[in-house]
Amino acid sequence: MATQYATSFDCAAANTVTEQVICKDQKLASLNLKLSQEYNELVNNMKKSGNQQKNLSYLLVSQEKWKKEKIQCKGDSFCITDAYGKRLAELGACYH
Repeated sequence: MATQYATSFDCAAANTVTEQVICKDQKLASLNLKLSQEYNELVNNMKKSGNQQKNLSYLLVSQEKWKKEKIQCKGDSFCITDAYGKRLAELGACYH
């Protein structure tokens, strides 16, 4: 059995090729954890501020859109890496 790395989701339940590739690639698993941490921190900060409802709604919608786009990468690790890089940059530039 191939090594599975820690991710923000349960690799045993990975049901897309993209998720399966992330579970087996240390770099992608690391990017997954980093994005999850930054995203959750941002959501929590927005909720605490109380006056960011419109921005929070946009963030939630844009995250779901990004997840769907990432799944389209299928098994292409370069595409997945690029997707994570772009989303991390977007979260950092637009929200922090």
